Amino acid sequence: LDVGIGIYGEDDALIYYNAQLIEVFESFGVHLSPGITFSAICEQVYDKSVRNSPRLAGRQPPERSAWVQERAKSFALPYSETIEQLSDGRWLKSVNKRLDNGLVITLRSDVSDFKEQEFLLRRNIGETEILRAVLEDLPVAVFMRDSEQRLEFVNAAYEEMFGDKRQNIIGKT
Repeated sequence: LDVGIGIYGEDDALIYYNAQLIEVFESFGVHLSPGITFSAICEQVYDKSVRNSPRLAGRQPPERSAWVQERAKSFALPYSETIEQLSDGRWLKSVNKRLDNGLVITLRSDVSDFKEQEFLLRRNIGETEILRAVLEDLPVAVFMRDSEQRLEFVNAAYEEMFGDKRQNIIGKT
């Protein structure tokens, strides 16, 4: 699995981490070590990545303690899941699960490819909606058939030309 895994004790100190989690935090300039607390990790991430992020584009960075406190609050919940865009443009999914015995299991994974696919899908849906609107408003009859020659789309001019509603026409050959 290409997922960073960490286990924190009841005191929120890191007790286990895999090589993938090391890679995630090294990309922020943070070096993990046993016993480091979640808050200390967040402070280092802020100092080495968030505060100097090129994505701020001249804006002031968020206040450090508020930024760390927001993440600590989420970490204290029984379950939390977030997806954030990093300063380098990548997207990171973070999942935290607090167990009944006080341990916290954390998962960190790069979901940049999924976010890119989501963006492309949203763009395609938008383009499709625009094309449908254009086809609907044309003053000439327009229709589309599927591979089995069933009507999949008809516009208002088609309805008017054949004198029937589209719900009675769609699906017919």
